[in-house]
Amino acid sequence: MRISTNLLYFNSHSQLSKTQNLLNQTMEQLATGKKVNTAGDDPIAAIAINNLNQQNRLAEQYLSNIDYARNRLSLNEAKMGEADSLLNNVKELMLRANNGQLTADEKGLLSDEMNNLVDELVAIGNTKDASGNYVFGGHQQGEAPFVRQADGTVVFRGDAGKLEALVDDGVRIDTSTSGLDMLMQIANPSGDYRASYDAGNTGDGFLESAKITDPANHTADDFRYQFVGDGSGGMELQVLDSGGNTVHTQSPFDPSQPLKFNGMEVQFSGTPEIGDVIDTTPGSSFDVFSSLNQAIDLLNADPGLESPAGQKELAQLLNDIDQGLASIHLKRGEFGNTLKSLDSFQQAHEETRLLNETALSPLQDVDYAEAITLFEQQMLALNAVNNTFSKVNTISLFNYI
Repeated sequence: MRISTNLLYFNSHSQLSKTQNLLNQTMEQLATGKKVNTAGDDPIAAIAINNLNQQNRLAEQYLSNIDYARNRLSLNEAKMGEADSLLNNVKELMLRANNGQLTADEKGLLSDEMNNLVDELVAIGNTKDASGNYVFGGHQQGEAPFVRQADGTVVFRGDAGKLEALVDDGVRIDTSTSGLDMLMQIANPSGDYRASYDAGNTGDGFLESAKITDPANHTADDFRYQFVGDGSGGMELQVLDSGGNTVHTQSPFDPSQPLKFNGMEVQFSGTPEIGDVIDTTPGSSFDVFSSLNQAIDLLNADPGLESPAGQKELAQLLNDIDQGLASIHLKRGEFGNTLKSLDSFQQAHEETRLLNETALSPLQDVDYAEAITLFEQQMLALNAVNNTFSKVNTISLFNYI
């Protein structure tokens, strides 16, 4: 069988190129430390590596989100802890103020201290995170959510939004609470109506609760509860609407029995006197700042705390503070539980990443000892092929003449 010079040249050149390509592939593996540098190196392994890397990138993103969420939650929880301590300080000052032996100057000092605490609570509500965003502003993070006006009142300029973080497939967790929920919309401890006590009251009647029990048959209105003589030496309770119309009467007045009218149930405690008046306005929630300012006004008023009405107002304000504290405790507990759940998600994603990296290693990591041996073998093969090609390339008929 005759082999033409061209065919011999082609075969030698093809073998040289193949050997050179294999050597180049090994050199690239040694340089990168990776077995598979292009999909053509090993298509099946390349697909597996790509899938594992995608899973790792997703796990890394979840872990980054968890770090962000943990930082936000920790900051929220810490600031709510400060608010908790502050409200306890306010409560202590209110109880100290309830002392008939205090002088006007001493009351003034307590009033100033409470006023400063209101400013401190505003500052807590305007906390910023490391990026300069207001953490209690809801979705309105660029503007201070709490603003104290010239008259001492505090307004909220944020919204009810809550920031979220995606920490697992389909799992989003809240990373903040709005200042609206934390300080501005606290559940009214007496239910659905707020009470105010006439300065001329001489008894100690107190509104324990006023709750709507039948919304379909309830009409919201301001109601006045006045305790009047029944004409027989006893006392009855008359309920007047905002138009001055009597809408309900309990005769004789019995504090052990709730009033039921207008789709609501009202319960009083204490011992009111004839002539006492308690006014109520609709309100299922209150804001802490208003209660603090009312406490300051009560402390500065005359007779203020020395009057029966002042004592009842103080009792109501103390209930407000307790309710505010309970709300903060609840939210801190929720944040604590969320932080614990983040630990579980973090552990799961770290385990996923470790398993993926373990699976990736045999697919992509070069065994340097093996690769160096292969490199040396391929170098020898390349030299041999190159020598052969050089000889073939110089073959001529004249070599045999």
